[in-house]
Amino acid sequence: MALELIGLAATTQQALRSLRFRGRAAIAGLTAETTRIDAYEDLMAREAELIGVMDHTIDEVREVLDHAARGGLVLGSVVTETIPLDADAVNRSLDSLADFGPGIRTVIVP
Repeated sequence: MALELIGLAATTQQALRSLRFRGRAAIAGLTAETTRIDAYEDLMAREAELIGVMDHTIDEVREVLDHAARGGLVLGSVVTETIPLDADAVNRSLDSLADFGPGIRTVIVP
């Protein structure tokens, strides 16, 4: 399973190409960019699924977090920044994200 949240053509392609056989890529990031997909290489040869995700429920978030807590997702290596639960820090991080800054995978901690 790959979840693309950034909305870049490059990360969408990376999500697809990271899949194992019969994997699923869920694309949630919004973009105006055109993403090129090699139907055979990226999907058919892997029997992979590509789904668009408009929104999620709290139950789905809990399921993903439970899966991560059980060790099913290794997230530590992809976190680029950890910030405190503070309005100024969060706003700086959101501004950086809007400018495609380095803190693209930021985790907010209490």
